[in-house]
Amino acid sequence: MTDFTPLAGPVQKQVSYAPVQARVNTVYLAAFVFIGGALLAGFVPVALGYVAFAGWSPVPWYVVMAIGIAAIAGGLGYLIALIVRGFRKTPTVVDRLEAFAAANGLAYTAQGPAPDLPGAIFHSGLTRWTYGCLASTSGRFVEVGNLGYTVPAGRTTATETWGFVAMRLDRPLPHILLESTANDQNSTGALPVSVDRSQRLSLEGDFDKHFTLYAPADYEVDALYIFAPDLMALLIDEVGVSHVEIIDDWLFVYSPDDFTRLDAAGYEKLYRMIDLLQAKALRQTRAYEDERAAPLTVAAPGERMKPGKTQYARLYTLSAWVVGGMIVLFIAGAMTLYFASGAYWHDVIAGQ
Repeated sequence: MTDFTPLAGPVQKQVSYAPVQARVNTVYLAAFVFIGGALLAGFVPVALGYVAFAGWSPVPWYVVMAIGIAAIAGGLGYLIALIVRGFRKTPTVVDRLEAFAAANGLAYTAQGPAPDLPGAIFHSGLTRWTYGCLASTSGRFVEVGNLGYTVPAGRTTATETWGFVAMRLDRPLPHILLESTANDQNSTGALPVSVDRSQRLSLEGDFDKHFTLYAPADYEVDALYIFAPDLMALLIDEVGVSHVEIIDDWLFVYSPDDFTRLDAAGYEKLYRMIDLLQAKALRQTRAYEDERAAPLTVAAPGERMKPGKTQYARLYTLSAWVVGGMIVLFIAGAMTLYFASGAYWHDVIAGQ
């Protein structure tokens, strides 16, 4: 049974999702503060006292020096209090996840390179890295982690992040993508890659309101068999706004929000979802065989879907249509005003 108690309580800060993450050593910080404080304690009162003693201040020199010493003593006291508080600091996200991993026999990686996985998000962007990852060390492989990558943003780059769950399955399956419709109008929640929209399948009941299902040509029946109504109902209840992808013998769940922001209750819900989804997916695909290929394999022509436009390409296309439409409307409006104003008929009569 998973022990979530190490995740309880407040945390000092969130994990940084920059490519390089540094942790400040409190001992070095304390040494720096004390050395700086000693220099100030020796210099400032002398300087203030000299100013007053030289007659450049209407306040007596000993009053000025007393004020300076009191100010420095107060500042040093405040800094010492901060240092003591630093030694007694609230655990960071890294500390909390390390304790959670140790309590549950998981392997924790604070930061590392992006894994070589076939999922949609693992080959996006310019530079990729993972952080806050928890991986199983025995039994079926499951990893909960976060992926960061850089994307072009004008003359610089911007960072995008995803939370992900990677589960190993028993057998290769057709490439199937289940996109959450909750992110249709939210570019930050849309997947960075897309598939050809002609591969979209219709789902039973109200499932189309929650997810859009894509599968390769000739694998429509297989996809609907794998994502049976009971599995779809589970996904609606547990996955929410996340996306689900099956590719080869992997099942991925992608969250627009990285998991380091979750508290103990959030991680408990996440791992409950993993247990339920894994059990349901394994049971649903236990007897699956591709009739177009040898048992336990997937026919090569149908195992991957045709790529479509990325969210950026779709945005550029939409922008082009908007600009083009505005130009057409402007020309049409100008011509309408020209004909309606009588100027056209004046030119016609003048031409006669």
